[in-house]
Amino acid sequence: MTNPTNAEIMNAIVDLRRHFDGRLDAIAADVAVLKADNVVLKADVAGLKADVAGLKTDVAGLKADTAALKAGQFDIRADIRVINARLDEQRQTINAMIPTKLAAVPSSDERRAS
Repeated sequence: MTNPTNAEIMNAIVDLRRHFDGRLDAIAADVAVLKADNVVLKADVAGLKADVAGLKTDVAGLKADTAALKAGQFDIRADIRVINARLDEQRQTINAMIPTKLAAVPSSDERRAS
């Protein structure tokens, strides 16, 4: 094997440098794309954070509405209990009056005699 000449060594170095320059250019292009993607991702994350904040507000509103509905439901149940109690009173009054009213009506025999 013969020793390479200085010209051959210099050509090999130049070829190696071209190869590294090409690889560095490709890496630089990849880094630029990654930086652009990073900017887009940050914007997407900011949008998602805003959406989550809006959802949290909506959930808080729904919880408040649910609490108001539960309170209203409690009031309605209390009103229904009052209505049921009044209906029971009226039923008892009517039931108590029925024998009295029936006793006040003359029998058919008494009506014929009059």
